[in-house]
Amino acid sequence: MEIKILQNLNWNDLTEDIMKMDINKENNDEPPSMGSNADTFEQKREHVASGVECYMKQYGVSVEEEVYTLFQNEIADAWKDINQEFLKLTAVSMPLLERVLNLAHAMDVIYKEDDGYTNAHLIKDYVASLIINPLVI
Repeated sequence: MEIKILQNLNWNDLTEDIMKMDINKENNDEPPSMGSNADTFEQKREHVASGVECYMKQYGVSVEEEVYTLFQNEIADAWKDINQEFLKLTAVSMPLLERVLNLAHAMDVIYKEDDGYTNAHLIKDYVASLIINPLVI
């Protein structure tokens, strides 16, 4: 795909380019979804141990699914805390807080079910709906 200069950007061409993108074209080892296969993929790439592996080793947990469930519960509790704190009055301006909250929402969407950053094809539809077919309010 050729790089387009922003001032000469044609949105129709950009839309077609996004829809045609094959994220893992150069990499035949497609990253797997969440679970033990994802950890195996990380080890194959010689990265540092995953958060799941670190937790299992530190706390002596033997089943990965227990760790995933625990992590999901922690995330749910964190969202409850964020929402409660967001409703309180603070000295920090609301526009700044909204940007922080939007960043947290984006990270939640990207990493909710799987690693959408590494497996960008998983969030392709979200990006397309945001940029190509936005909701008009």
